[in-house]
Amino acid sequence: MVLIVSLFFKVHPALGIISVLMLIPVAIFVFFLFYNVFSLAQRAVVLRDTSIGNALEEAYHLFKKYLQQNAIIFLIDIGSSIGIGIIGVILSLILAIPLIVLVMASQYPLIYIIVLGLFIGLPISIVVGGVLGVFYSSLYTLFYLDLKRLDQSTLPPSPSGATGLA
Repeated sequence: MVLIVSLFFKVHPALGIISVLMLIPVAIFVFFLFYNVFSLAQRAVVLRDTSIGNALEEAYHLFKKYLQQNAIIFLIDIGSSIGIGIIGVILSLILAIPLIVLVMASQYPLIYIIVLGLFIGLPISIVVGGVLGVFYSSLYTLFYLDLKRLDQSTLPPSPSGATGLA
C-alpha cells in the first residue's frame, strides 16, 4: 500500500492524496480482519487445544459468519482503548503537576529525579497494563465463547442423537 501511494505521489500530488484517502479504509478493514481472526484463533488454540491451522480456519469461519458481531466487538475494543487512554493521560497529568512543581523546587540533579520517577512509575504501569490486558483478553474470550455457542445452536441436529461436542 505504501508503494502504491508513493507511486501516485510521483505521478501527481493530487493523485497521491486521493490514493491515501482511498487506502485508509482498506487499511482499517485489513487491520479489522487480521485482528479479529488472530484473536479468535488464539482462543481456539488455547480453549479447544487445536492446531494453528484449524484454529485459523475456525476463526475465519466465525469471522465470516458473524461479521456484524465482530465489527461491534472491534469497535467496542477500539473505543474503550481510546477512552481508557484519554482517562490515563488526564490522570497522569493530574498526578504529574504536583510532582513537577516539587521537582522544580528541589535542588537535586535531574538524573536522580528521573530514576525516582521510574521506580515509582514503572510498577504502577506494570500493574495497570496487566489489569487492562486481562480485561481485553477476557472480553475477547467471552466473545469467542458466545460465538461458539451461537455456532453450535445453528447446527442441525445429528441423526444419531450425538451432540457433536468433542
